[in-house]
Amino acid sequence: MAPDVSDTFFATKKIPGAGTIVLQNTNGPCPLIAIVNACALRGTLAPRDFLHHDAAVDDSIGTTTTMTTTTGSEEDVGGVHVDGLLRAVSNVIMKRQAKDAEDANVQRTCADALEALPSTARGMDVNVKFSTCDGFEYTSAIGIFDACDLMLKHAWVVSAEEHGEATRDAVERASYNALVERLIDLRTRVEESSRAPSTATGSVDSTAGVSGSSGKDVVVDGDGDDEYSRERAASSIAGGHRAADNDDESDKLARAMHELMIIEDFLDSTRGQLTQTGVAETRDTMRDGAYVIFFRNNHFSVAHKRDEQLYTLVTDQGYIHTDVVWECLGGARDGEFVTATFTPFQAHVSSAPPPRAPTSTVESSSAALPADFLRTSSDDERRAADSANASTLTEAFASATIDTDADYAAALQLQFDAEDEERRRREAVNATERQRVVANLGASRAQSSTTIPPSRTTPSHKNKSKSKSSDCVVQ
Repeated sequence: MAPDVSDTFFATKKIPGAGTIVLQNTNGPCPLIAIVNACALRGTLAPRDFLHHDAAVDDSIGTTTTMTTTTGSEEDVGGVHVDGLLRAVSNVIMKRQAKDAEDANVQRTCADALEALPSTARGMDVNVKFSTCDGFEYTSAIGIFDACDLMLKHAWVVSAEEHGEATRDAVERASYNALVERLIDLRTRVEESSRAPSTATGSVDSTAGVSGSSGKDVVVDGDGDDEYSRERAASSIAGGHRAADNDDESDKLARAMHELMIIEDFLDSTRGQLTQTGVAETRDTMRDGAYVIFFRNNHFSVAHKRDEQLYTLVTDQGYIHTDVVWECLGGARDGEFVTATFTPFQAHVSSAPPPRAPTSTVESSSAALPADFLRTSSDDERRAADSANASTLTEAFASATIDTDADYAAALQLQFDAEDEERRRREAVNATERQRVVANLGASRAQSSTTIPPSRTTPSHKNKSKSKSSDCVVQ
């Protein structure tokens, strides 16, 4: 049973120069998300058409509120619910209906698509055909892509050059469902044959002198009864027929086992639902700059062609705070992450956020105290905060890298190590500064017998714990 995602909130991410995309989590309705992202990237959907209006969109001016992430890219504040995705896709379909009002086929396709649209929130059944990258068994749900004027492609294509003629002949004319049914049938036949007892081949007693295979020239040696001899001859003839039938069954079983091995080997070697033949065919059938819906590993995403290279849109929510936008598909750069400008992604050290402005009377009074006093009076608290921040960074890093690609995890580890090294360097500088300040205060106290007036001492002790939040910089 498909998970209920009606109350799920999907985050969004603004791609510089391209638009806003919806990100995917573990329970995301990927067909809807892929359609919305493809339409957004090609400019037929604006962020206000699908974003959560209360959190992210100002309808009065038609703009989306954004924030700057630590990597320098912009990210949308808010996101979208499933009902927003359904509303956006239905609007695209109805616009297509209005545009091609005189085309009966388009009208029928759009009507069926609107009827099937709500079910896509729980997923979509797809039956791939292995003969071509455009091969899918047509259903009303598949018609949603046609109604949105989007091509649906896959790269699970068989060919004699890549897989051999025997595999091509066994797989090419089948769909995935038909191939699985054929696989089950062959396995059942082989298993039943292995359990069946062996059948006699109808050998004949040599003393009978009967030719059991032809049934002719029956010769009886000795003085045996003619009727008995005729029965032995008939039995020998029947045995010859059984032997011929068994030979035929053995041939059928051998062919079944051979076909079973071919199908199993193909499905096992292409368990990623991708072949080089399919990637090349998908690339060659797309025009440069086009966006299509791409099906792979039981998941719908967006594929894009640029300068003869295929890219798939990275929509995993774990990448929200990075510059990763696309992943190369096929060729020498297969699996490489790139940014919105299609340049290789490189992890980098993020800059520290700017100091937060005081927002309360307590923070204002703390900020009014001398800087030297605050730094010398909260050394222990600052060290505790730094330790807590380091633990928070470690937990955040571990959480952000769950279920992500190994290459990207390695990149994040490098970035984290660099940030950690920068944090230790700053701690060393701050420690040196604190020692200097403490030395200066000691010298000044030795020269003067006066103490800090009560009017300054009292508020400082009250506000020490609260002032650290405004003065402490999280690395």
